[in-house]
Amino acid sequence: MYKNDKPKIDGIFITHSHPDHYLDILKPQIKHIHASGHAYIKGLQEFVQKIEPKVIIPIHTDSPERYSGLYDAEIKVLNDGEVLNL
Repeated sequence: MYKNDKPKIDGIFITHSHPDHYLDILKPQIKHIHASGHAYIKGLQEFVQKIEPKVIIPIHTDSPERYSGLYDAEIKVLNDGEVLNL
């Protein structure tokens, strides 16, 4: 994208200064969708079942010990700064 390129929807150029104006013109149907970086246990279990890892290393969690027994894989909990040699 070049510096002078402007985004457009159906031929209408969108500027950053007045996006609400384009909502009035286009009248899009807006639906609420929530996206989170957090996963539910069931979703994680389905993911693990599909990829069948040998080892799971929990990260970004306050309770890594809770992973034991939830998955059919070895759970390897690392402490902050700990190195795992593969």
